[in-house]
Amino acid sequence: MGCANSKTSEIELTPVTHSAAGNCDIRVESVSQYHEQITGALQRDFLDNQQIFLLNSMLLNVQFFENYQNDIVKLFHSTTNKKEKALNRILLQHETVECTCPDIIIDNVNKNIRYRQLHGPKKNKPDTLAPKRLFVVYDRIEVVNSVEIPQYTSIDKPAYQVRLENSNKKGFVRLKYIDVNNPPKSNAVPSEPPKVPPEPTTVPPKPTTVPPEPTTVPPKPTAVPPEPTTVPPEPVPSTSKDPDPEIYEYNTIYQLKTPKPLVVSKLSVRRDTLPEACFNKLKVPISHVQFAEIRMQNEDKNVEIKIEDYFDTVTYIDAKGFMDYFKNGLFPNSLGKSMGFNDKNINEAKAIPGKIFCNLTDDKDNPIPCEVIPSVSIPWPEDQTYEFMHREERPTVTDTRNGFVYRWPTDDMLQEIEQMSCVVVPSGYWEKKGQTPDATLEWQIAFPKAERYLEARMSHAQIKCYLFLLALLKTYIEPKTHQHGLLPEHIRCHMFWECEANYRDWPEHRLGDKIMQVIQNLNNHLSRGVLPDYFIKSKNLFRNIPKKYLQFAQKQFHIIIQSPSMYFLRALRNIWYYPGKFYAPVDFKELYKILTEPQGPKNIIQRVHSVANQNSKSRKYDDRDLQIKYERELERRAKVLQKIKEKQEEENNKNRKDSVDSIDLEWICKNDLDRYKSRALLIYFIRIYIQIATDSLRLAANNQAKFYLKQASYLSIILERISPIFREDASEFKAAIHELEQASISVKVADKDGDDLPPMTPVRNSGQFDFSAEQRVRSNTIDRENRVNSVGGSEVRVKFAPSVAKKTAVQRVKSMEVAPRKSVTFIESK
Repeated sequence: MGCANSKTSEIELTPVTHSAAGNCDIRVESVSQYHEQITGALQRDFLDNQQIFLLNSMLLNVQFFENYQNDIVKLFHSTTNKKEKALNRILLQHETVECTCPDIIIDNVNKNIRYRQLHGPKKNKPDTLAPKRLFVVYDRIEVVNSVEIPQYTSIDKPAYQVRLENSNKKGFVRLKYIDVNNPPKSNAVPSEPPKVPPEPTTVPPKPTTVPPEPTTVPPKPTAVPPEPTTVPPEPVPSTSKDPDPEIYEYNTIYQLKTPKPLVVSKLSVRRDTLPEACFNKLKVPISHVQFAEIRMQNEDKNVEIKIEDYFDTVTYIDAKGFMDYFKNGLFPNSLGKSMGFNDKNINEAKAIPGKIFCNLTDDKDNPIPCEVIPSVSIPWPEDQTYEFMHREERPTVTDTRNGFVYRWPTDDMLQEIEQMSCVVVPSGYWEKKGQTPDATLEWQIAFPKAERYLEARMSHAQIKCYLFLLALLKTYIEPKTHQHGLLPEHIRCHMFWECEANYRDWPEHRLGDKIMQVIQNLNNHLSRGVLPDYFIKSKNLFRNIPKKYLQFAQKQFHIIIQSPSMYFLRALRNIWYYPGKFYAPVDFKELYKILTEPQGPKNIIQRVHSVANQNSKSRKYDDRDLQIKYERELERRAKVLQKIKEKQEEENNKNRKDSVDSIDLEWICKNDLDRYKSRALLIYFIRIYIQIATDSLRLAANNQAKFYLKQASYLSIILERISPIFREDASEFKAAIHELEQASISVKVADKDGDDLPPMTPVRNSGQFDFSAEQRVRSNTIDRENRVNSVGGSEVRVKFAPSVAKKTAVQRVKSMEVAPRKSVTFIESK
């Protein structure tokens, strides 16, 4: 990313190849040589490495955006979406909060697709690839710097002012209350005076020596803080003196991460104050300077120095107390409805420390899982993110052909990110083993705006890889681990690291190769139990995930890597396209049938022989009446057996709780496809590519149409090379491809020099796909109301320029059978 030139070239003008290893610096003498190299690489995969050929082709077939070029331009040049702005207008009018919605990529994908399992307990229930995150920023708490405290009028003054106090836990801070002239208010009615949080109930022991120099984090207080409103989860007692660390690890973290229903409590009249449970008073030792001053003041007076004189009382905003107030009071009583949640969903909401799980409902009455995350806004934490801003080992890739330098994120991007605010979330700090003193005082730093910024600057191939990983997580890991194991936030962080490692090596047409490498790198993190946070590298995102869940995810990904085609096929089959203006759905059932069932004339001959053998067992009678009677009896018995079979199947379906997936994950591609299966497989993908190209023209994605037509052309050449008898099939496809290419030429493209949009940085650098803003296709050049039939057995809603309205070759491709032509006789060589 961060290239010297922000304009990318079309495929015909950029002779760059992408080998299996992702080498993008191979030079070629001409465009024709470039296309020949691409065809040769595809043919080698098809003949010698069909597993990776299938994976690359399947991933290339799935679409998540109507027109990625237009969508990413809109996301790239906008900091907030329209729904977020509309929501904040409501929240600022009725509540003392505002909202940040960072997942604009997921929101855009949700317009077109849903994740819908075809088997299992959630069969046919629409879901999203990842929950929608809503960071609710509580504006009544303001973070001020350590130098000056802002002065406000009595009208706009925030209720609470705090300073950030760094914790010895990386990625966490404490909120120290500083308004000594106005002690914290209780949640009492106006007629009652404000209450100060209760003093500690115990007296600290007498110090024997000079109090130690305080560090950035206060030492463990000797005072006992006020009893929390709810008791934190404790591990199950062990019968032995020393409890098993693994048992402690499992029970403590499991209870914390198990979503629990809300315990709704009514809010008092005062909505602008926090209850006493949100505050935590601690006794902390005074500094050496303060200690010396006290001794000097009392030496001459012979006044006995009390123990309390060596300690200060510090008030913190308690993370657990604030979370309880938010989830049990503010959200169910008023905030939830203002955010668009209905009563039913609010009543069914559950929570863990730092998150509330609640569903929205879209315009099609489908649930949209959401994570409502309470937070407090803070400035960019320079001290904790210094390594991120000045990361020395951040890779830099140079294109030897043109001298372009790729680095992600660029220096300009880092400067923009540093100007963004962050938030702290009241999650507390919990580890897998050992007890954490004052865990409820810790607020976790989160970067929703920076994450949104980086996601909008990922390439199309990177975004697709991210979404494919979420589909694998949703299919094979999440049903077993839920909130206790690997989560979308871990996948997002891992993708940021992968983009930074080499932003340029993400070929669109070989995404299967790349995603295998990405999964292997993720497995390395799982095996070590360490995933560094992208913004705060010293923070481990796996610190509170029990080992058993990390090992389960590692095992699942290892199995997927060993045989990716079937595992990806099952996961991708659960991606359901909304009917209508989106792309035609991919028939993965047909692909599975092609791979696992016999193809070609041999299969037909086997079926004929099978019928003949059955008929040969029938009895023959000389008496015509007896023969008729016998044949009728056979028909009657067949009908009776059929009814019995149907009844048994119906009973089995009733007794079966979960449907059984028909895809055999143990199926192995052995690289020994015969000519007929090879033909069927190539025709399957060629027709899909032509269908996607046709839909792309309808959706004004002209450059994408060219890309898929080129992929169809490569496979047509391979089909022709496999056997001379397939030459006629290849000619039909080439004619259809040519007609669509002519149609794409007739579509008006925005003038490169006249485009008034600023160039996007970083550059979209797929060698096969031009993502530049200058190549955007205007949708008003296509009549979307008219429809013509095209390939793939489904209707294509498009009408091109009148000169190319008749698609005779495309229509012939549509009617082409996968089975060989009847006019051709195949002779198997012995």
